[in-house]
Amino acid sequence: MLILSRRNGESFVIGDDIKITVLSQRSNQVRIGIEAPRSMPVHREEVIARREKEAAQNQSRATSRHSSSTTDTSLKTELVIERD
Repeated sequence: MLILSRRNGESFVIGDDIKITVLSQRSNQVRIGIEAPRSMPVHREEVIARREKEAAQNQSRATSRHSSSTTDTSLKTELVIERD
């Protein structure tokens, strides 16, 4: 991991077309601005984690509904997916 120190208004660049700028700092919160092409998705890490968890839960439900296995096997499958 690269660690950089920046002050308000200072930026750094990733590649040729992504620019990150520190907009402000207050106690334990930092506001940043991201300039990137619209084709480049930018998401907060917690949003991605929530989407992945929901997708795993939906997959688990679909698997348990359409499975010809016993109820016990379905429950074990759900537990394994929840741990990921």
